[in-house]
Amino acid sequence: MNGTDTRETGKRMIVYAVLRGIAAAAALFSAVTGAIITITFFQLSSLDPVNLPQLASLYEAYNEHPEDEALKDRLRSLDLLARRAFFTAGWQIRTGGYLFAGGAGLAVLCLLIMSLIKKPAPRPGGEPSPGGVLRSRRLIRGLTAGLAGGFFLFSLAASFIASDRLENPAAGISGTNPEGAASSGGKESLADGWTCFRGGSGAGIAPEGTYPVDWDGESGKGIRWKKTLPLEGFNSPVVYDNRVFLSSASKESLLVLCFDAGDGGLLWEKEVKDVTGKPSVFPEVSADTGYAAPGLATDGERVFALFATGDLVCLSLDGEVLWSRPMGVPENAYGHASSLVTKGGRLFVQYDGENTAGLFCFDASSGEILWETPREVHASWSSPVIVSHGGRAEIILSANPIVASYDLVTGKALWSVECMVGEVGPSPAYADGKVFAANQFASLVAIDPDNEEILWEYYDELPDVASPCAAGGILFMATSYGIVCALEAETGGVFWTAEYEEGFYASPILADGRVYALDRKGVMRIIEASAEYNLIAQPALGDDTVSTPAFYRSGIFIRSKKYLFCIGGLDAED
Repeated sequence: MNGTDTRETGKRMIVYAVLRGIAAAAALFSAVTGAIITITFFQLSSLDPVNLPQLASLYEAYNEHPEDEALKDRLRSLDLLARRAFFTAGWQIRTGGYLFAGGAGLAVLCLLIMSLIKKPAPRPGGEPSPGGVLRSRRLIRGLTAGLAGGFFLFSLAASFIASDRLENPAAGISGTNPEGAASSGGKESLADGWTCFRGGSGAGIAPEGTYPVDWDGESGKGIRWKKTLPLEGFNSPVVYDNRVFLSSASKESLLVLCFDAGDGGLLWEKEVKDVTGKPSVFPEVSADTGYAAPGLATDGERVFALFATGDLVCLSLDGEVLWSRPMGVPENAYGHASSLVTKGGRLFVQYDGENTAGLFCFDASSGEILWETPREVHASWSSPVIVSHGGRAEIILSANPIVASYDLVTGKALWSVECMVGEVGPSPAYADGKVFAANQFASLVAIDPDNEEILWEYYDELPDVASPCAAGGILFMATSYGIVCALEAETGGVFWTAEYEEGFYASPILADGRVYALDRKGVMRIIEASAEYNLIAQPALGDDTVSTPAFYRSGIFIRSKKYLFCIGGLDAED
């Protein structure tokens, strides 16, 4: 062996030793990660947040004593704790699977390189057989690749099984549904009304007006009127032409109600029944969702309502049933909650179930299905929002695993970005050419719809019910654990966060230069809509609420657990 061979051999030995060390470290890392994945996976297999025995017993007790507020709070707390534990474990498995795969891949790569550069020792009496060397190298590569591949497939299987179980259970989500713009018609401009959930603009932004900041529900201070509701429901008020529409329901009755916006008088009450093909037995729903969670919508000539039974109904503004049709019992564990939106004489329904999901477009006047677009998503409690982007109107939906947009006329998919996990409740927001979507245990993403790419992500304070809103370069969010935050819409940088003792199910609304965020105890946190935190007032209703308020003619309409409130005066009395 000459000097050159000796130096080359020395270099190969050094590289070989380095690769061997890296391979050993990567293999050890993958072994430890694999063990953790396995343990966590089997722990997760025994955890079902939907059917926990403790939750079942609490639900049974609550059904017997629905007036017990302490029991209801315990139920909500345990349900939230169980779902958070479930999601965290699932995230750990999925992330661990990726780490395991990375470590195993690195170890295999090192072993393959080692097998290529290793020079076999000469056999006594001659040089090594070239054929034998090739066979040995192929055997080494095959064994290492097969072993690593087996571990890789196991980790991915555990990861995706956990991910699938993570994404399937349905959360009890209510009153979290956005709206879209409606078609023209009626006695006043639809832009001046609150024609569906989060307002006719579809952005959670109130029409111009001077909205109140001081009231007290118990004493009546600042309260224009207050009316008792016959049945419970979690949908938000819809207001148009001085009429307030909402729905209420129980296991025995489905109601659509209409009140006079000026004095709160009940104009009409219509029971929804005799829907051909409706279910003979009502589906089971959670106490936090109920049978009347989806928000209504109006196109200025008709009002549309959807219930957790799958019954879709269209009524005149005077309460006459114009048409109805069954959508089929929703395939989720907690009850349907996605709200309705209208545009251009069409009604749009996001109907994402666990086994079948789709976006439906109906002719508003006849109820005929104009088109139906199947969707490969899990059950969602989010609602569609209609926006004008790039000179065209499109409808944007959020669900696990995608945020996607569709053409209003044909239902054709326009763009899609995979970015959601878990049980999606918050609806998308849109401002300045960007789409914002968020969900707890996922992230808040800013999407460029033109290039179908994520511009930035935010992972800290995330909502699981309330929808974000954005204007003036600032995005606002409220969480179910009591955080309100403001982010820079362009970059995702945090301007401020504020923590309160109660959580938020109602979506924040931008009105008159302020953010109106209503917590679950009925306290309205009124904050200056700016990059600096300034709490203006905290008026209280005196009753629990999870429904997003409606803003109309300088008045605020709020549905609480028992009542419908009108706060402040209408700005133009007839």
